[in-house]
Amino acid sequence: VIRELSRSRVEPARRGGAGLPHAHAGAPAGAAVHRHLLAGLVPGPPRQEIARPPGGRRHGVLLADFVRDKDAIMGVSMFVELAAYYKSQNTSALNVLYDIYRKYGFYKESQKSLSLTGQEGLEKIKAMMEKLRTQTPSQLGKWTVLEKQDMKRDEVIDMTTGTKKGTTGLPSSDVVVLKLSDSAKVVARPSGTEPKIKFYFTTRGKFDDMKAVESDHEALRQAFLSYIQG
Repeated sequence: VIRELSRSRVEPARRGGAGLPHAHAGAPAGAAVHRHLLAGLVPGPPRQEIARPPGGRRHGVLLADFVRDKDAIMGVSMFVELAAYYKSQNTSALNVLYDIYRKYGFYKESQKSLSLTGQEGLEKIKAMMEKLRTQTPSQLGKWTVLEKQDMKRDEVIDMTTGTKKGTTGLPSSDVVVLKLSDSAKVVARPSGTEPKIKFYFTTRGKFDDMKAVESDHEALRQAFLSYIQG
């Protein structure tokens, strides 16, 4: 496939030019992007705007270092190959995914945004982030808080001992991550574009008991929101 696409007359993206269209620009644009990527015709280093906060609205895949931006079309091509492989094994990608859930647990994620406008709202957002840093809870419902990662202070705190265990190794940003028992997690950050503070929740449960997965996840959300707004 790559050899055939390489023979296509695709004009390489010019350095400093408009670049490649995003996958959501439409099918024709997406096909053009795919030809560029598979043929390896895009010069220059990959763009640096790759890392995004958890739960960001724009997702994509990078396959090689010649890619200048993440793109959904690459993910589609990879998934097609994956689906073809599992079909040859007399199963399906969905069945394999279910097996993974049964082996490692089902992870449920959700987000909660609080809109707090004006100067008063800004102060409330700052106060919430400060509370997370200075009055970190030791328990949220049935979950024990094991670790706090503070991206702004570049530190990782062992919450069971209260000692610093290292640095995050990440660029400074106003983000706090609480790692909980049973692989649960809470992430907090102010929005960079709106008068909001955002919280991201992760819990793990048994795939064959989705009712418990849902109820446990809601319990963590309520426990954290009661703490942060209290």
